[in-house]
Amino acid sequence: MIIFKSLFSLLVPILSGVALIHIIWKKRDANSIFLKLFLGTGIGLGVNSLLYFVYLLLFERQSGYFIFQILYLSVLMLFVFFQEKNTPFVLKKLKTPTKLQILFIIITMVIVILTVSIFLIIATRNSYGLWDAWSMYNRTARFIFRGDALWRDAFSSTLKGFHADYPPLVALNVASGWSAIGKETNQIPIAISGAFLFGTVGLLFTSINAHKTLGQATLAIGSLLGVSGFIRMGAAQMADIPLAFFILATGVLLYTYSATEKEGFLVLAGLSAGLAAWTKNEGFVFALISIFLFILVYHKNIMKKLSWFLLGISFPLVIVIFFKLTLAPPNDLFQSLPEQIYQVINLKRHGYILKSFLMSVGTWGNWGLYFIYIVVFGINIKKKTIPAVKLILIILLFQLFTYYSIFIITPHSLSWHLRAYPRILLQVAPLFFFFYFSIVQPPESIFKSIQMKRE
Repeated sequence: MIIFKSLFSLLVPILSGVALIHIIWKKRDANSIFLKLFLGTGIGLGVNSLLYFVYLLLFERQSGYFIFQILYLSVLMLFVFFQEKNTPFVLKKLKTPTKLQILFIIITMVIVILTVSIFLIIATRNSYGLWDAWSMYNRTARFIFRGDALWRDAFSSTLKGFHADYPPLVALNVASGWSAIGKETNQIPIAISGAFLFGTVGLLFTSINAHKTLGQATLAIGSLLGVSGFIRMGAAQMADIPLAFFILATGVLLYTYSATEKEGFLVLAGLSAGLAAWTKNEGFVFALISIFLFILVYHKNIMKKLSWFLLGISFPLVIVIFFKLTLAPPNDLFQSLPEQIYQVINLKRHGYILKSFLMSVGTWGNWGLYFIYIVVFGINIKKKTIPAVKLILIILLFQLFTYYSIFIITPHSLSWHLRAYPRILLQVAPLFFFFYFSIVQPPESIFKSIQMKRE
């Protein structure tokens, strides 16, 4: 019974996210519907955490929030109803899939079944997650859930070593789930981890399928899930995969805007970037980078485009800044900046970090295959999407440079801190594979050329 209650408590914010996206993006073809479902998963949970935070600020109590969630979903569904009632629904006749498409569908199903199985095994064996999960995210959730009117104590500066300054998107979702069912259960954080893991995989698959081909989408998720530790981190009940979701979603939405030139995608991209800032400190840097690089790339008619992007990012960014200024204790990475900056001239330190970076990226798969694939199949970029492709590439480079810079100036033991390298690189892995598979030719192209030669 608890399992069904836990799933239902997550279904409400997820459906709210899907409804919100559908209100902004009205397209109803099959590709768009599936894309909205996976986008709505992460964005729905992200918005839910923002609303729960504001609710706690206003009422200083948890009781009644689930009723508010239901009312919020009901309002969104009313908007959807009135938006759709005068639009006839036409079910397009499905095309019979080709033998090649059937093969890719089978491969995709096998990948999904294996991923679900591995996730469930890991989640069952580590039902409380990894160290950061129970010492930071679930710890914060327990303070909020048990504290009720004293929920602010979850971010007390006296909690040394628990990183109370971390943005609480994951913790607030866990706490709101417990509040909805009336008790603490580790099934809620497991379900949230699963939602973000499969939301990320599903978003990568549906976005590549929508903009490229089914075969390309299959290769994309196969490459992502082949990255060492990705599924394990997805079951870890931590914030790295949720952050990866929002980084990917921002890139996908910016790419979709370039392909369609519909401003609604800029609003959603801004919202996703803002939710990245609400997820982890690295996400805050990502959000600022996104604004700066957006201005750099979309310099023509920038004010109109930027206003839509800022419309989406403003609410989560204001909440993050409020949290940092009023509740969060100081970050432990910036204890004595003058001394830390002096570490920049230590060449051995640079070499050590670069070596660790190359070793960590090496776990992403066989880079030789990616190189051979792009050489054999070639590159195919639609002219309209060139600005988005540029923006995604620069964002990836800037984000990696940010990670590198933190390791350079960290006040902590470098050998200890560098253990986080493989984990934080997973944050950008989905966006990297979206970038890679959105610019290379799909595998179907080679079969098409062979068939044309035969004819």
